[in-house]
Amino acid sequence: ASCCRKCWCRRTPGTLSLRLDVEGGESCECTELDHIMDFSSPSAPCALLKASLVAAGAVIFGPGAPPLQEQLSGDGGGLWLQCWSRLPRGSGMGTSSIMAGAMLRAVGQACGKPYSLEGAVHGVLEVEQLLTTGGGWQDQVGGLYPGFKLCQSQATLPLSVTTEVLPVFPYVLTNLESHIVLVYTGMARLAKTLLQDVLRRWHLRVPSVVATIEKLQETAQAQREAVISGDIAMVGA
Repeated sequence: ASCCRKCWCRRTPGTLSLRLDVEGGESCECTELDHIMDFSSPSAPCALLKASLVAAGAVIFGPGAPPLQEQLSGDGGGLWLQCWSRLPRGSGMGTSSIMAGAMLRAVGQACGKPYSLEGAVHGVLEVEQLLTTGGGWQDQVGGLYPGFKLCQSQATLPLSVTTEVLPVFPYVLTNLESHIVLVYTGMARLAKTLLQDVLRRWHLRVPSVVATIEKLQETAQAQREAVISGDIAMVGA
């Protein structure tokens, strides 16, 4: 995670509970499976952390699933998962997707089942489905992989995302950093609501939406060439 977002996870061998903390905000102590069952409600306390634990396989649900304390006892004890972000909620900076990827990697490491970057990208898709927010893969690719990258997926299932980290000359980075300004309007919004609206209009084949999505693909390829060649003017075009 970057300096704006961090998370960590470790085993707590002397306990049989899940301790979940969002620094400066929510905190949960889970000793039963019922305490985690609300992971599908985005507004529930520590919902993102709970969904990440379920997606990572640290907690098992379903018919015949053993009690939480029994699961933790067999796995080496409890877990303490903590995360924090300096970015405001609903900022549109992809914080939840990036944090989910970081949490999957942290939980996987603590449980002895480490995630690769590619595995974390796909794992976040599951987290967001469990959370019922939905989502794509561009945010977690942007936050988990370094530098400039081009990510693609074919229109097939199961979804497979490939990521190419682009070679960039140091002077290009310096020039870009001197030209880019991040402005936060203070307007928060839930990605789930926006995504549902976009998907609805896509399924209706609204011409402006279809044209925009087609243009996104063309622009991505053009920007790849511009970044690699160091064409700053084209990057900003």
